[in-house]
Amino acid sequence: MGPGRTQARRPGRRIDHPRRRRRCVGRRGGLDDTVRSGSVRRSLASIVLGFELIVVFLATLVIFGLSDLPAWVTLGGGALLCLIMVATLGLLRYNWAYGIGWAIQVIIVATGFLNPAMFVVGALFAGMWVYCMINGAKIDRQQKENT
Repeated sequence: MGPGRTQARRPGRRIDHPRRRRRCVGRRGGLDDTVRSGSVRRSLASIVLGFELIVVFLATLVIFGLSDLPAWVTLGGGALLCLIMVATLGLLRYNWAYGIGWAIQVIIVATGFLNPAMFVVGALFAGMWVYCMINGAKIDRQQKENT
C-alpha cells in the first residue's frame, strides 16, 4: 500500500454500523451492562435440560448395551427423547413449554424401570428441575417488583 491509501475495512467492522454503536453504549471494562431479555427461570431450565440431554444420550447407550430390548426400540426411544428435549430448549420462551419439561422429568424417572440407576439420576434431575422452577419464578417476581 502506498502513502495516503488506507486499508479497506471488512464488512461489519465499520465504525458507523448501527448494531456496533448500540453494543458499545454503556460498556464498562469490555462487558455489556445492558439487561438481557428473558427470565432467570428460563435460564435455569435451559441449563438443567442441557445437562440432562447429555445424560439421557449416555444413558441411552448404557441401556442399549445392557438391556434385552431391540436396538431400534432403545436407540429410537433415546433419540426421540433427546429430540424432544432439544425442541423444548428452543421453546422455553413459551410458558406451555415448561409443562413439557415436567413431562420429560417424569419420563426420565420412569426409565428407571429399564435401568434401576436411572431412578437415582432421574430423581436428581427432577429435584434440580423443581428447585430451579421454584427459585427461578421467585427471583423473576422479585425482579419484576423492583422495576
